[in-house]
Amino acid sequence: DKNEPSIPNTEFHRPAKESPTSTVKTTPNNKPAISITAEEREMLARLVFLESSICSDDCQRAVASVVFNRLDSGRWRKDVNKDGEITLYDIIYYPNAFTPAGKIATTTPNQAAYDAVDYVLENGVTVPTYVRYFRTSYDFSWEGYENYTVMDNVYFGYFTDWENGAW
Repeated sequence: DKNEPSIPNTEFHRPAKESPTSTVKTTPNNKPAISITAEEREMLARLVFLESSICSDDCQRAVASVVFNRLDSGRWRKDVNKDGEITLYDIIYYPNAFTPAGKIATTTPNQAAYDAVDYVLENGVTVPTYVRYFRTSYDFSWEGYENYTVMDNVYFGYFTDWENGAW
């Protein structure tokens, strides 16, 4: 059953190079089609649960979307294992990128977290692709940062100077 966790609550590992990796491609109707492994789906559902389990479905989908936006940007400089490839694992586990990432291995997500991830996988990201950050409870005060929207007291935004190296 796709709603059951596909792996035990153990440390996640980076997929071997020959394993399928996460991809975000555009379909003929301009909708992103996202493909991830079962392990990546589980890892992302756990992160969505940790980051936004008390939020609405729309907010949880936006959280998942931010992760995919970072992956799809092609400019994310967070290659955890320094192998030249940026995967969902790299995006989620880079130190300090997502505060609760260290708790992923011991977390069991609820159905809403799986549903949020599955929605984004099936329908594409729910925030513009340039929205690559979120923060709960308060706005960022970083130079060049702009808010895109606020959902359930979670602030989603982007950098205005992304092209000039701001990450």
